Amino acid sequence: MGKQETFGFILIAAVLMLWMWYTAPNSQPEPVSTATKTETKRDSFITSPVPAAPQQQQSIQPLQQQQQQPLYADTLGRYFSGTAIGTEKTFTVETDQYIVELTTRGGTVKQWTLKKYKTWDHHPAQLLSSSKGDFSILFTTADGKIINTRNHFFATQIPIGGKKVLTGDDQFTVEMVLNAKEGRIVKRLTFKNGVYDFDADIAFEGMQNVIANYEYQILWESGIKFTEYNSIEETNNAAAYTFGGGTLMEVNASSVGDNPKEDPSGQTDWVATRSKYFAVALMSEDKKASGAYLEGQHLAAADNGAVETYAIALKYPFKNSSVETAKLKVFIGPLEFSTIKEYDRGLEDIMSLGWS
Repeated sequence: MGKQETFGFILIAAVLMLWMWYTAPNSQPEPVSTATKTETKRDSFITSPVPAAPQQQQSIQPLQQQQQQPLYADTLGRYFSGTAIGTEKTFTVETDQYIVELTTRGGTVKQWTLKKYKTWDHHPAQLLSSSKGDFSILFTTADGKIINTRNHFFATQIPIGGKKVLTGDDQFTVEMVLNAKEGRIVKRLTFKNGVYDFDADIAFEGMQNVIANYEYQILWESGIKFTEYNSIEETNNAAAYTFGGGTLMEVNASSVGDNPKEDPSGQTDWVATRSKYFAVALMSEDKKASGAYLEGQHLAAADNGAVETYAIALKYPFKNSSVETAKLKVFIGPLEFSTIKEYDRGLEDIMSLGWS
């Protein structure tokens, strides 16, 4: 075969192969392959750290709630679980004599500032020594939990602007409510212009199955904030007292390290604690108080100083009725003989004989 015939065959074969390749159908991915790729993408979305972040946040939140819930249940029991969680709100009531700041955390008195009395450095005398507030209720629940209402959030109606100013014969009542899983505790505090006290009506409503040991206590735990430069002189005048059945009992932590306690029983008229110039007194108005608790502590302070603090409480019986009440008058003011003598309760006995 000559060269021309050979070249012709090669050219024909090349044209034939080019025509067959050009006219062949396009290859498509197999359905199985497509499904495989889709499944692979789903798996990577679940396991990949970056895209899974929103899902992790959603799943962690319920887990945290589950971990917290037993914690509160273990601490506060089934009646008060969750009541120690909330947002604190404060407001003030101002009279001619004082400005009181109240807080929904515990339904307590957070500050009590006397307008006519100054500290040694010429600031208005603020008598609360604890920033957490004072005047709370202590009891044990039927499931064995010790509850101090100071740590729980109350609901209340805040005055417009967060402040109520009293003049003349004005008075103002605020109601604070602690809602338990069963029943509620109501504190009604009434402030009047012209005096250094407020009235307190305490009610346990629908809690006959909640309160144990047939008793609760109404507390003032933090004593009085010192107002003088010389802390030694303050401690020399500080003490706590209870009066009932015609008998006055005193607790005095007179030396560093002292921690005296008294737990008298029987009908009790009042409990009180004093500093050099001021006093706090819880006075039973309905004659229901059946005991008291007094505790003092004497601690060393800087520059050879000292601090004495006193906790006082009135004890009340709990008779397991659907409504249990207590009525008190709370005095927070100056140790002026004429002022405390007006109460006609023997409160002037906490003043030294030399002062009287």
